[in-house]
Amino acid sequence: MLANLLFAGLGGFIGAGCRFLAGELLKFSHFPLATLGVNTLGSFIIGVLFCLNLNQSVRVFLVVGILGGFTTFSSFSLDSVKFLLEGELVKGFLNIFLNLVLCLLASYLGILLGKSL
Repeated sequence: MLANLLFAGLGGFIGAGCRFLAGELLKFSHFPLATLGVNTLGSFIIGVLFCLNLNQSVRVFLVVGILGGFTTFSSFSLDSVKFLLEGELVKGFLNIFLNLVLCLLASYLGILLGKSL
């Protein structure tokens, strides 16, 4: 258990660092592209990993740690609510729609790829 806690923590450090870099690289946009991008990519990767026969420690490191630190439902929620509260209804609902559709599609495509490996 302690080893898996350390694997999750190390993975979270890596994932959060990558998410921070994505945010810095895409902060020029008035739309939360970094959040959309990391959530979509993370959804694809988790779909692939779902199909692989990984031992528990590797799964904890990759899924709970790296992908848990990399993807962000809370930022997606906050960005969407802020748009709606500021009266930017199109941006708010577009953000909700894109995150849901792209992330679900990415997970599905990741599973298809994972099954073919």
